[in-house]
Amino acid sequence: MLRSNVVRSPSRGAGILVIVAVAVISSAATTIALRVVQPGETPRGSNETPPASSGPSAVPSNPGTLVSKSLMDAVSAVLPSAVSIVTKEGSGSGVIVSSDGWILTNRHVVDCEKRVKVTFADGRRADGVVKAIDSLTDLALVRTQSKGLTPATFGEAGALQVGQPVAAIGNSEGYLANTVTSGVVSALWRQVYLDDEGEYRNLIQTDAAIYGGNSGGPLITLAGEVVGINTVSAVIDQLVSAEGLSFAIPSDLAAPIVKQAVAGTDLSRPWLGVRHVPVDAGLIDREQLSADQGALLWPRVGDDGKTRPAVSPNSPAAAAGLRQGDVITAVDGMPVDDSHPLDNVLVGFEAGADVTLTVARGAKELTVPVHLGKREGRPVGC
Repeated sequence: MLRSNVVRSPSRGAGILVIVAVAVISSAATTIALRVVQPGETPRGSNETPPASSGPSAVPSNPGTLVSKSLMDAVSAVLPSAVSIVTKEGSGSGVIVSSDGWILTNRHVVDCEKRVKVTFADGRRADGVVKAIDSLTDLALVRTQSKGLTPATFGEAGALQVGQPVAAIGNSEGYLANTVTSGVVSALWRQVYLDDEGEYRNLIQTDAAIYGGNSGGPLITLAGEVVGINTVSAVIDQLVSAEGLSFAIPSDLAAPIVKQAVAGTDLSRPWLGVRHVPVDAGLIDREQLSADQGALLWPRVGDDGKTRPAVSPNSPAAAAGLRQGDVITAVDGMPVDDSHPLDNVLVGFEAGADVTLTVARGAKELTVPVHLGKREGRPVGC
């Protein structure tokens, strides 16, 4: 089963493959039933999430003994930026994003709380205030009054390659601060569903061990760059052996909200208002699509059995005339494909921007102007 890696109580719960938010919570079991989207499968739902960009690969040209040295150097560079976060209900991890006290973590680490306790790598402690919760991902920003901190260097998750070495850093099980585990990028742009938590999109999959309490901690490359925020991991249950199955939110999705927070602007995301499925060979055959890449606009059936439409009413997409079955193949000329999911492309635009979508509708190719809406950051609290 998968778990979101927040440390909570000793009770873990039993069940099938379950995702656990990797924080430690002292009052409730953290296991949540999970489904992993298979290639060609139509997801039960999809709300937009941010994008991946491109850049140079951090994979060393000469692995072997040099990898070990590079890994030690990378960990040494990032450890001063890793923090432990304690709440009333449990604990998790975070990463410093500015020298004057801003910290990035998971939403499920801070949960419904407004104030947390932060411990830095050098032993200093500070009170933190939860300033913003992202409306698209399981991310949150905490502000302390600490100065002279060491912010982490963020890399581009869009430049990652399957098989590339990575390491995870976090507050394992709530008391083993700055635990380091290593592995490789197992896959990119995964989608998973967590009952009670909703859908996570475009995740990095890794076999680097992510334990309870690791939620919110950094996933790093050998270049010492943060490319993901550790979020959920699989644990072995009676029916499923899911060892080595962990997921992180790509840095490219976090970068825009970090920039907004540090600049002192209100947290917001661009909003199109569609539910979509990545186009693959199975979809092309099954739906007789004319496009060989892109995002197919498709409805979602929720856990309550109700169908959510492919195009949300009163959304920018609806105003632009988009329909179920349309395939968005590009945004302002930037292709939407396996390496550039729609969510990741959209996140590169400001809320309120005017963009032109390239859309395949049946055998026709259309250009559709859209005025992107604004999705506010979720308010703190429940």
